[in-house]
Amino acid sequence: MRCGRFALALAIGLAGCSSSSVTPPPAAPAASDAAPSDESTNGLEPAGATPAWLSDVKRLVAGPDDTSIDCRTLICRHNENTDLVAWKGAIWLVHRTAVSQVLGPNSALHVYRSTDDGASFTETARIQAPTDRDIRDPHFYVVGDRLHVKALTRLPVLSARDSNVDTIAVELHSEDGTSWSAPTPIGPKGQSFWRIKARAGTYFTASYEDGDQAVALFSSTDGLTWTKGATVYGVADDAPLETELVFMPSGKLLALVRMDGTNDELLGDQGRLRTKICWADAPYCRAPATRRTPAWRCVWQGVIDVSKIPWRR
Repeated sequence: MRCGRFALALAIGLAGCSSSSVTPPPAAPAASDAAPSDESTNGLEPAGATPAWLSDVKRLVAGPDDTSIDCRTLICRHNENTDLVAWKGAIWLVHRTAVSQVLGPNSALHVYRSTDDGASFTETARIQAPTDRDIRDPHFYVVGDRLHVKALTRLPVLSARDSNVDTIAVELHSEDGTSWSAPTPIGPKGQSFWRIKARAGTYFTASYEDGDQAVALFSSTDGLTWTKGATVYGVADDAPLETELVFMPSGKLLALVRMDGTNDELLGDQGRLRTKICWADAPYCRAPATRRTPAWRCVWQGVIDVSKIPWRR
């Protein structure tokens, strides 16, 4: 995940492939009931204000504004990449901590459990980045009785659109949410797996190439061994990347493709940041039968009016 799009009011991350460790966490940081302050309203709402639909907000994780801290063992100032899952009667949370969004091994993932419907969380594990790689973008998925975490590990390289970062998607799993396996590669180099979804005994994930060149669909029957299928969206000039999958009641698979576009568009100097909407019928991963009947069809981009989408049934 790069610059923005947070699942919660919290920052997070994950990576791994060389030497990485999973250790019991120190005492969990105390949560504050006060809403996070914001120096700028950005023309929206006063600092500290909450929208009418939000009944409660509190800060769960807070790190000091200190760039010298060891983020492999402590909570640092930049917390992002959150994910939540309900599993074994509890709510589980994972996030990345680091000094910043910049790739580097001074990062870790933190796992928490809530048994009171999210009113409070207790930390159960800390997953350190490999000693020579960054770790980020954790997502939960469940296979049988096991809880899995998918994460991305990358070389600490500064490059445009995560080019030449040698991304490796890894998984860790646990029987209890406290003791976790070592990270194991599950994807080919250069592929960034996004959120994993299950459908009728098969697991699916959308994956984007390093350099934001294209998005493809991968599938698995066990959550460990993955096969690349059809291209979801392959217009490199649009810089497609993080893609969310949603199974529709009709059986169609919807893909919401983030597109960063040109450098000027990404920086907001011109154009607009867009979301491409793509969908496919089962079996989803097949290669296109003909040029006129591709496995994936892509339509609107930009602001989405769901009521006007013909395949939403």
